[in-house]
Amino acid sequence: PEYHGVVVESLHGEGEAHQKMGGTKKALRFFNRALKQNPEHLKSMTSKAGVLLMLGRFGEARASYLRSLEVLPDYPPAVKGLMVIEELHK
Repeated sequence: PEYHGVVVESLHGEGEAHQKMGGTKKALRFFNRALKQNPEHLKSMTSKAGVLLMLGRFGEARASYLRSLEVLPDYPPAVKGLMVIEELHK
């Protein structure tokens, strides 16, 4: 339903706001809440992966990016994120 989508977008937006202010752990909580509402919300998956990457949790970040590619193959933010992880592990 439409209301459900608004809730997910709102949670994602809160996560993004916290991330921009440096509140990575708080951002992660909001992205996880959005994904609990909609496990296939691509923006929340890749945003979560980005925060995990910032926290040095590379395995979890990689898993989140890969999960988003299961939902939408070749999703640019996920492909880019995986490339960043690969570069960091050279």
